Amino acid sequence: MASRTSVPLEENASYTFEVGLYPQRVEPLALPYRPGWNLISLPGEVLSGMEALNSSAVSAYAWDPVAQSWTSQPLPLDSSSLTPVSGALFVKADSTAPGSASVNVEVENPHWREVWVTLHPGWNLIGAPWSQNNDVPVLMVTSQLTSQTLITWDATQGFYVPVSDFLTAGAGYWVYNDTESLLTVPLVQSRDWLVAGETSQVMIHASPRTESGFEWRLPLRLETADGQVQGVELIVASGAQEGFDSLDVPLPPSPPERSALQLWVQVPEKVGRLLRSAVPPERARWELRVHPLDRRSCDGRFRRVRKASSCCSTPPLGRWR
Repeated sequence: MASRTSVPLEENASYTFEVGLYPQRVEPLALPYRPGWNLISLPGEVLSGMEALNSSAVSAYAWDPVAQSWTSQPLPLDSSSLTPVSGALFVKADSTAPGSASVNVEVENPHWREVWVTLHPGWNLIGAPWSQNNDVPVLMVTSQLTSQTLITWDATQGFYVPVSDFLTAGAGYWVYNDTESLLTVPLVQSRDWLVAGETSQVMIHASPRTESGFEWRLPLRLETADGQVQGVELIVASGAQEGFDSLDVPLPPSPPERSALQLWVQVPEKVGRLLRSAVPPERARWELRVHPLDRRSCDGRFRRVRKASSCCSTPPLGRWR
C-alpha cells in the first residue's frame, strides 16, 4: 500500500525527516460488557467491533480532569470516541448487553506502544496499554504519587475495586493526583520498559506497596434490598501516618447518572476513602455515613477498644456484612 504526503518547505531552511515502518498487528480484545455501567479503554486503534458496544449502549461519559466533571459522549461510539491507551469511558448498557464485547485493535503502532499521560491535580481517568499477560505494573503510573493504588470498576458487582499490582488491557482506571501540580506518567507496553538492565525506554523507580504492616482490617459492605452494593474498608497499620498516606485509597466519583447509595470514610479533605488506614492507637473511632436512594442518612460509629473484635455500632440502614 502506498501513501503520498506533501510538506511545504521554506527556502534556506534545514529539515530532518524520520520515517518509521512497522508491521500491522491486529489483536482481538474481549471487553467485559454487562447491563449497567462498564468502564472500558482501548489499548490501540480499534479497527472493527464497535457495533458490539453500540448495539446495547444507552449513554457514554468521559471525565474532564481539568473541570473534575463528566462530559457526555455522542452515540453511536466510533474510533474517535476514545483515545487509545490514555483514555477511558463509562458506557451504560441496557439489558441486551452480551456480557462481553469483542473488538479488534491495532497494537503495533509506536504511537500506542508508548503513551505519556498528563495527570491533573485531583481525579484522572486513564486506560491501559496492550499486554497479553497483564504484566504492566500499576507502579508505572503511581511511582510519583502518595497512593500507590489505582481503582477500577467491577461491572459484575457494581462497585469500585482497588488495584495495586498490574493493569489489564481494555480496563479503565481512576488515579488520584494528590499533588498540586501536573504530573506526566508513562503507559508503556511491557516489551518496551526496562527489565533487568536490558535496553528499553522506561524504568520503574519505586517499590510496590506492602501490606505486611496491617494489624487488623475491618471490611464493610452495604447492600440494599434492590441489590445495590457499596463497600469500604478500615485498616490499622504500623506504617500508617496521620492524614492521607500511601496505604489509603481515595474513593473516585460515582458513575454518571447514578443516584445510588454511597458508603465512604469521612476525612477532613474533600475526597472520601475506599480504604482508610490509621496508626495503631489505644482507642480509635471512625464515623461512617450512608446516603441511600431516599436521601435519608444514618451514622455508624465504630470504636476500637482492646481487641479488633470489640466494636460497637448504631443500627444502619441496609445490611452490613
